[in-house]
Amino acid sequence: MNNRVVLVVVFFFMTIITMSQDISGIVLDLKTGEPIVDVSIELLPSNKTILTDSKGEFCFNEVDRGDYILIFQHTAYHHESEKINLLNDKDIFITKYLDIKWIELNSVEICSNKQDKRVLKCNSIYNAEIVEKSMHDVGEVLKSVPNINAVRKGGVSLDPVLRGFRYGQLNVQLNSGVKIEGGCPNRMDPTFSHISPYDITEVNIYNGPYSFRFGPSMGGVINVITEKPIPFREPQVHIKALAGYETNGQGEYKSLAVFGGGTKVFFNVFGGSTVFGDYSDGEGREYNTAYQKHDYSSKVGFRFKHNHEVTVSYAIAKGRDVKYAALPMDERSDDTHLFSVDYTIKNISEKIPLITMKYYNSDVKHQMDNIWRSFSDTVVAVSDIHAINSGGRAELQYTNDDVMIFVGGDYEDIYKDGDRVKNMILQPGLPVRTENLWSDASIKNIGLFFTYENKSSYIDWMVSARIDNNKGDSDDVLITNPKGKVIYEYGKDSISSDYLNFSAGAGMSVELSKGLVSKINIGRGVRSADMVERFITLLPIGYDKFDYLGNPSLKPEINNQIELNMTYNNDVLGKISVTGFYSFVQNYITGEILPPTQQRPLSQGVLGVKQFYNADKAFLHGFELRYLTKKYYNCYMDISSAYTSGYIDATEVYDIINGTAVDVREEKNDPIPELAPLEINIKLNYKNDKMGLSGYISYRFATEQNHLSKAYGEDLTPMFSVVDAQVMYRYNKMLSFSGGVKNLFDVAYYEHLNRNIIGSEHNFYERGRSCFINMKINL
Repeated sequence: MNNRVVLVVVFFFMTIITMSQDISGIVLDLKTGEPIVDVSIELLPSNKTILTDSKGEFCFNEVDRGDYILIFQHTAYHHESEKINLLNDKDIFITKYLDIKWIELNSVEICSNKQDKRVLKCNSIYNAEIVEKSMHDVGEVLKSVPNINAVRKGGVSLDPVLRGFRYGQLNVQLNSGVKIEGGCPNRMDPTFSHISPYDITEVNIYNGPYSFRFGPSMGGVINVITEKPIPFREPQVHIKALAGYETNGQGEYKSLAVFGGGTKVFFNVFGGSTVFGDYSDGEGREYNTAYQKHDYSSKVGFRFKHNHEVTVSYAIAKGRDVKYAALPMDERSDDTHLFSVDYTIKNISEKIPLITMKYYNSDVKHQMDNIWRSFSDTVVAVSDIHAINSGGRAELQYTNDDVMIFVGGDYEDIYKDGDRVKNMILQPGLPVRTENLWSDASIKNIGLFFTYENKSSYIDWMVSARIDNNKGDSDDVLITNPKGKVIYEYGKDSISSDYLNFSAGAGMSVELSKGLVSKINIGRGVRSADMVERFITLLPIGYDKFDYLGNPSLKPEINNQIELNMTYNNDVLGKISVTGFYSFVQNYITGEILPPTQQRPLSQGVLGVKQFYNADKAFLHGFELRYLTKKYYNCYMDISSAYTSGYIDATEVYDIINGTAVDVREEKNDPIPELAPLEINIKLNYKNDKMGLSGYISYRFATEQNHLSKAYGEDLTPMFSVVDAQVMYRYNKMLSFSGGVKNLFDVAYYEHLNRNIIGSEHNFYERGRSCFINMKINL
């Protein structure tokens, strides 16, 4: 009898053991792939709850067979659920990705002690900083990041320069893949001019040619993320509104966003408007910088199943009467239509957590003229440009323990066409002249990419590569004078180009000791010439006082770059980060002077004609330093400094006699143009959550820039310093106010990258003292 009892008891416990299993897994950030700590995971119907550890891992031990639901909850991420069915004796491992939940905060300051071991360094700017500082242009937003500056041509639409790389050397995109081709050869409508800063949730900046998931990366990637629709457990609707005013330029800006929905269908609708007049500098001089910008967007998300999601987006950006004091024309109108479809499949299997697919189309119709220019009583010129950029990308993620792999492909198709019509007012007997600016020009790029990441306790490393097939083409180009004489001609056979580009990068992050992390990245990024460099036809494009000719035979540029970063984080001293980089650029694209016997200019007031060509070599080097103190008595300091220097191995320099470029000679080690001088930024922050009060006062100092390009005729820029201040008060969860002053001491200064006022040698000064106030509503 006793033996039978023992056998029954043993059998009973064996049955329990064989019918119980472990449910374990890891929780990762959907965008970065980083582990998420302290995620609350509830196992229903058992009501057991655990938190993820420092590696983002969790485990429920000895779970009986049956059907379960895992509920994943974190304050910074959207809540997710996962159904589990235990039918056999195998343990289950789950890889769960959570998407960050964007919450409108009054102020965001990150003072974390957690070490950032990501191999690829990312600088991010968030919506709160954009709104509170009253930034009306994305280019202005980017200037808050060390070693990013911007070319100013007017009161808006600044063009970023990252570590000396600019324009086509940067991969600038919207929402992780959408590309926009502007219409203006002078870049009065770069990518950022078609985006409202008030609809942005974050801007991510990746330096260097190290990772190639989002297209060819030579100098770096700038990815602007706008507000996306998110699902809600219960049907609901919310409203966010912003209204503000700025004194210098009498600027008014406002935006309204309505978002909501349920679990299956959810939406986000946005509208924004910014209207500014001409601004004045610190000495009261007024500049033609008035503009109007109007932006509208609608985004709808659909969840067919718990792991299948489709987001359809449509946006319209309108520019009206935008003045550019440093360009020969102004923007009369710009109508941009952006359409995209994103399809996401999550948790296909344990090892394939995510597949994403995207299609997009950007359509830009851009009109510019010289009606507000002094010479419009002689010649009235009107240009109409049509630019289309369409494409897509697909990516699959694979995860296995500490390994993460991204593999996929992308496609980009750029088309551009347009004419400039000239009316010779003082020569009524002459016919109206029509000049081709773009003759059905096109660039197509197809790429395949691969990224491998391996994470461990002390060493993380990454390898990335991509291959691109880049093709360019255009119709015949023929320019004649009023008498029919050929001024410039380019045949179709010599316009086509076809290149196969290979890029690769690798990096490693090592935790040397407690609080000390070292990172090294090395890469080779290749990019083919852009539309302007290939196909521009005898137009001044703002670089200097020359007409420019494109060169369809340009070889791809190659940036060979190495970067070293050291970061130390201490509970008492705070966090300090130092980064140094060195670039060796092959086939550097710049301009060479053509003799008048070969080509004469078409525009008035220029010195001659330059054509783009591949210089032999160029070199850049520099550093970024940042120190963030600990928080004491609700205050902390943020100190940063950055500098970039570079030169071209050999280029052409000219002497000017009677307004003509003569005596062209070779110049060794000529500095690369449009490089900002050494900068130092000091910011004292205050934040008191109990009182709902925060603010800052910042000091920016730029040294004299005497590292000047002779080939581009650059002039010395004197040193300057500027002080800004801002305060914000959160009345309650629904209402907050912020206000401040820019250029507190009304300093008259100009940036080295600011273009000169058109038709003169006068510098284009920055805005003088300007006070602003904002009101935000969240319902």
